[in-house]
Amino acid sequence: MNGNGENLVDFGGVATAGEGADDGFVVDFTDVGDQAAFAAVPRGLYDANVDELTFGMSQSSGNPMWTWKFEIESGEHKGRKLFHHSVFTGASLPRTKKTLAAVCPDILAQGRFDAKQVADSGVMLGRRCRIRIDIKKYEGTDRNNVRDVLPPNAEDGGAGGAGSFLG
Repeated sequence: MNGNGENLVDFGGVATAGEGADDGFVVDFTDVGDQAAFAAVPRGLYDANVDELTFGMSQSSGNPMWTWKFEIESGEHKGRKLFHHSVFTGASLPRTKKTLAAVCPDILAQGRFDAKQVADSGVMLGRRCRIRIDIKKYEGTDRNNVRDVLPPNAEDGGAGGAGSFLG
């Protein structure tokens, strides 16, 4: 029982109302630290695969887009997930086309396709590619940015891949 007469059961920082309590749920954050931030993945070129692809509308502009979640396949950062957006409007279309050509050229070869249906079908999941990662500051913290998506066999071309002193 705590000082307020509540019967609590401690589950490592989360205390729930115990037997005899009136269906309450009490949480005690006294000994819970702040969420540890992920360190940014170093700049470079990484083998990855498509872990998730969703179709939706941009919250800021309302434009139709795909949100990609890539997973790094190997090395020290294996399993890390990074997001990338492909927007289906105006000046963004060439970049979106390049991303699609790198990941799934067979869909691009169709010419016309339903972007929502492609995302919902799961046809992109597991597709391999290479992602070029950069680091940008966001609210004072280093955050990763997928700068480019390349075919799975793409070489770095001397632009500072993983392990490079530029990278």
